[in-house]
Amino acid sequence: MQLNQGGKNMDKKIPEINMKEDLVVVPTKQIPIVINGEEAIITLQQLQAGKRRELTRKYLQTKIIGQQMTGSMDAAGFQLGLLREVIIKAPFDITEKIISSFPEEVTDYIYNEYAEWTGDAKKKVD
Repeated sequence: MQLNQGGKNMDKKIPEINMKEDLVVVPTKQIPIVINGEEAIITLQQLQAGKRRELTRKYLQTKIIGQQMTGSMDAAGFQLGLLREVIIKAPFDITEKIISSFPEEVTDYIYNEYAEWTGDAKKKVD
């Protein structure tokens, strides 16, 4: 879509929100996974902005050294916390304890599926 801002034409992707009765309808996606040799489905939901900020506050540590603020992110903790929030239906208990017991290739697979779907993968690159 073309937008005119200050006399300039720009191509921008305009985000879409689905609403029903004054509530946001959170998009979901189903992804396959194999558990004990059987294919199963996990349902993911897009993370809401407030939850993302909450997770960031929980896993981002900041401190001031001299006059500079520095920060470090517990990326593994953030990923587990995010998966706990976005997995809404699965053939297992959806807890950080269960999710953290999965092999890394499984958590990476689920996270990457989520990131590609929501555009989070692109945000990391940009």
